[in-house]
Parts: sequence; structure tokens; C-alpha cells
Amino acid sequence: MSAQKEDLSKFRKQIDKIDDKIISLLKDRMEIVKEVGKYKSKNSPTQNFIRAGREADMLRDLTKKTDGKFPPAAIANIWRMIISTSLCTEQDMSISVYTDSNNNDCYWHAREYYGTFVKTTCEDSPAKVIEDVASGKTSIGMLPLIDKSDEPWWDRPMDEKNNVYIFARIPFVESADDKSVPSLAIANVMPEVTDEDVSIIAVHSDYEDTDVINAFKQVDLNANIIARNKNAHLLQVDKFIKVGNMILDDVSTILKNSCLRLMGSYAVPIKL
Repeated sequence: MSAQKEDLSKFRKQIDKIDDKIISLLKDRMEIVKEVGKYKSKNSPTQNFIRAGREADMLRDLTKKTDGKFPPAAIANIWRMIISTSLCTEQDMSISVYTDSNNNDCYWHAREYYGTFVKTTCEDSPAKVIEDVASGKTSIGMLPLIDKSDEPWWDRPMDEKNNVYIFARIPFVESADDKSVPSLAIANVMPEVTDEDVSIIAVHSDYEDTDVINAFKQVDLNANIIARNKNAHLLQVDKFIKVGNMILDDVSTILKNSCLRLMGSYAVPIKL
């Protein structure tokens, strides 16, 4: 064997040993995950086990730890699969995604974020995706951030029970060359606060855009209108708003005869 081949063989053996350690650690991690799943099932049998805030904090921390020696996007993708596998071990997981002939970004984002091993159903109606999640038929729904249809998914009936919330924006690690329309993940789960978050609010009112924005400013909230439909506005607020926070009641007082609906919150994505 030549000296060059001997060197390559030595390096490959070192890589194989590291791979064995990684597999062993993943097995150890999964054993702990199984115990966590048992604990959660015993203490919260009907609860969705998604921890969006913890997941986002993990990915932010892990991408920083690479110190430029490993691509942060790759680290995020690897850990997303580990997290998704862990969730599937703790409880049954399934996804309902909106797709049509012009846009299947939600489908590909679901596969990217949760893996090909999670059962995924495609629906041609955003309302059907919301219904799948609200009824418990699926664990997670995927909807487009920007809906330009005549009846956007976020323009919900005011008497509808609000038990489904946005908890993540995907992709979570965004590169400058990504041209896909971001997707929003929804579930019957309470959003979790992180170090940097965005909240999404639907406002039904007859007020002009500037009046709506100014109403939020009066309660010290920086809001931007990201979509509009007839007399409904979809706003992005640069702050985590907890479900039940009375601050939206304060805005309703300013915008008389208006109805506000907190659609959820998500961690601000990592920009590469």
C-alpha cells in the first residue's frame, strides 16, 4: 500500500470511530427522549408535545457553536431531523399542508423541517388544513405566509373557536438565495417566547391602514401590515404577545367596533 493510501486509510478509520461515537450518543439521547415521552404522556396525555421556543433556542445556540468550522445551515438541518425524530418517538406526528398547482412550498418546507418520515397530507384548501389541525386529525398544519387569494386563510370567522396558533416560520435558517414563499406552522399549541419573536395579528375593522398602525403605536407596539383583504388586515408585531394578553383589548378600545385575533407567534429566523 502506498504512503498516500495509508494516510487516507488512517483518516477514514478516525472518521469511522467518530461516526460510531455519534451513533452511540444518538442512541443514548433517544433513550432519554423515550423517558421524557412517558413522563409527558402520564402528566399531559392530551397535550401537543411541540416546544417551538425551546427548539428555536436550541438551533440558535447550536449554529453559534460551530465557530465557522461547520456550515450553520447544515447543523440546523441535522438537528431538525433529530428534534423531529424525538417528537415522533414521544407521540404520533402527522402534517397537513396546503398545496395547489401554483405553489407547493409548504410541502417542501414540511419535508425540510420535519423529515420525509412524518406522514404528510396535501390539501388544496387552507381552510381544510386549519380544520385538520383544529379537529385533531393532524398534529401540524403548514400554510403560506402570503396568501393572495380572495379569501385568505387568516381572515377567519369571528365566532370560530381559536384553538390553533402559529408557532413557527419555515425555513428557520434563511439564505439570501432562497426564493420560496415562507410557510407558517400551526398547531393546537401555545406559542413560546424566545429571545427574539414576531407575533401575527388579524384585525377586522373599517379603519385605514395608518389608523390601524397608529393604534398599535399608542400601546407601544411596532406593527407592520403584511396583507390586506377587504376590511381585514394582517399585521406583524415585533414582539412576543402571549395568548390572553390584555394589550390587544387596549388596541380594540382605540379601534372602536373592530375585532382583533392573535394568530400566534414565532421565533425570528436565523439569517445567513
